[in-house]
Amino acid sequence: MGLFDFFLKKHTTSNTNANSQDVVDSTHKMNTNNSICAKIEECDSPLSFSLSNVKSIDMGGLKLVPYDAYWYFSVPDATVLNLLANTDKLKEFMPGVDFSTEEKAKKALEGYMFRTEQGLGITYVIRNQNIPVGMIFVNTPKYNKIALNLNIWTVDFFAMKSIEHKKIMFNCLCQILSVMKSDFNVPKVYALVNKANIDCLKLIHHPQYPLFEEIDNTGFKDKDHPGESPRVFVLNLATMNFIHE
Repeated sequence: MGLFDFFLKKHTTSNTNANSQDVVDSTHKMNTNNSICAKIEECDSPLSFSLSNVKSIDMGGLKLVPYDAYWYFSVPDATVLNLLANTDKLKEFMPGVDFSTEEKAKKALEGYMFRTEQGLGITYVIRNQNIPVGMIFVNTPKYNKIALNLNIWTVDFFAMKSIEHKKIMFNCLCQILSVMKSDFNVPKVYALVNKANIDCLKLIHHPQYPLFEEIDNTGFKDKDHPGESPRVFVLNLATMNFIHE
């Protein structure tokens, strides 16, 4: 399973008037100190995205579907996630994504729904016949300004066992990165990865086809692994060409 490690805190409540700080606390908050790596380049714009550009992506059998109220009220994702995604890897590398009970899974999904409405980010669910088999989280500078005090775009993801080691997550991630470039005009996107997360490191920084470039991780701390720093990666979307087959 590939995981970007930005996931820490608690999840949101059912309050539909939750403010931006509540939603950030309820989704995936990365822990870092105020000494930021000098090579990280903050962007002045765009800070968010247009809802008109948030669309489903058909991948021929699989779909990348933005999570919204329709899915929350129409599909029993909370039950499926509780049964299939409540894994040791998820608990280790994404401790803030709590699917341990159906109720906690519902609260997590509420947070994903609200974050899109507030321009904080988009949760793309990888669906196989409407069954969630993974997620990719696009976090906007608006979100990261609250969570990290940085105006940068970041991405996080996780995959269930059924699609592990089949290049499905790699292909899905490339689709989302392509959308970030073409539809959201994102210049660069960043990722922080726990050093022990070997599957994720292989996916984004494979020696034969590195997707992201590793940069200096000075100043970043890993809350869940004291004494360690995450590895920090960047992808320059301006110089990346995506080929869709």
